[in-house]
Amino acid sequence: MFLLLGNNAFGQSGTVVFTDVHHGHLEQGHRNDIPVVTYNDSTISITSDSTIINSHVVIRNMFGGVLYQATTDLGQNQTVISLSEQDNKTKHSIELYCDDKYLQGFFENE
Repeated sequence: MFLLLGNNAFGQSGTVVFTDVHHGHLEQGHRNDIPVVTYNDSTISITSDSTIINSHVVIRNMFGGVLYQATTDLGQNQTVISLSEQDNKTKHSIELYCDDKYLQGFFENE
């Protein structure tokens, strides 16, 4: 599992890289059906090239505690999730259950 991080003047930002928990590494050629998750400080944004109905999104802190959980449709319009300042100061995992995929990635704000 991988993590891409970038720094800006306002704090941590980057793009989460996912692993398919059941099938391992994701094929680059099929990237259009994998949602894109970006983060900037306490804001997490999710978009997808195609519409994915009833996706289950879970964000956990480094201890496994659930910070956010919802079932939503993902698509070209951004789904925006805000974490509290207190929840933002730790390593997180994000899990996406989309169709038959179980995707997991990690990100960290300092």
